[in-house]
Amino acid sequence: WPARQVKDDLQTSVIGAFATAITAFNDANASMDQFVTDNYTILRQALNTNENGPTDGSGLTPEEQDQVGQWSQYSLDGVGGGDCSRWALASALANKYGTREGPNGKEINLPADVQNKLMDGMPLHFPPNRSEIDQITRWQGVQIADPNAERDGFPGGPGLMTQQLQSLGIDSAANNAASSAPEAVTELTNQMTADLQAGRQVVVNGSPSPGGGHFLSISRVTFDQDGQPQYWVNDSNRTSAGTRNGGTLPYPCDRATLERFLRNRTAAPPGYSTVP
Repeated sequence: WPARQVKDDLQTSVIGAFATAITAFNDANASMDQFVTDNYTILRQALNTNENGPTDGSGLTPEEQDQVGQWSQYSLDGVGGGDCSRWALASALANKYGTREGPNGKEINLPADVQNKLMDGMPLHFPPNRSEIDQITRWQGVQIADPNAERDGFPGGPGLMTQQLQSLGIDSAANNAASSAPEAVTELTNQMTADLQAGRQVVVNGSPSPGGGHFLSISRVTFDQDGQPQYWVNDSNRTSAGTRNGGTLPYPCDRATLERFLRNRTAAPPGYSTVP
């Protein structure tokens, strides 16, 4: 073949190969762009956020988190001594699902299936009112014989709490200490801290004083400048004004105080349920 023809053929082949490669590269870029766009949309929907940040139904604001930390089980009609588990559950759900504006004020942004199972379709306000706490009480299997008297407490420990959370579709796991001995409580606290660091809330069963039992929730753990953990405890053992009672865990709470609360649970080993 003439040299010029060979040269022209080579140029055509090389140009064609580059054109094919560029087209494939552009197609790949377009596919990747679409993949990123689609999955970003899915992620925003899962997190219930828009492109400009949280919507009405997103996670709690710092101010709302602080409000939950001051909720009192004694704030409704002067009764509430047995309601700690209901307030612990409500505080965990508030931190998990955030809030929304309802027709009668701010509500916890419960998914429809959770609202139907837990609340029989009624809203759960932020904070809850008496009828809503009583609905949770009945859902827990506790009868209310006298509406003017203290309600009975939760009929179990972390095992039952976890079963009931699972019935709502929440992938909860129960963790119990082997005993109330210091070594067992330290091991339990290590596991709890790991769960909190992994982004799971916990509903904890301990006691403000030796014996008995008391439920509270912990929404997160942070670490101070010395590397010491600070547990953001939602303890409803507060006066009706939201101030601490004797034995109320502070907000936040250090590890030594949390472990004392766990060791005080001597009627049965302390434990907790995760709320991912």
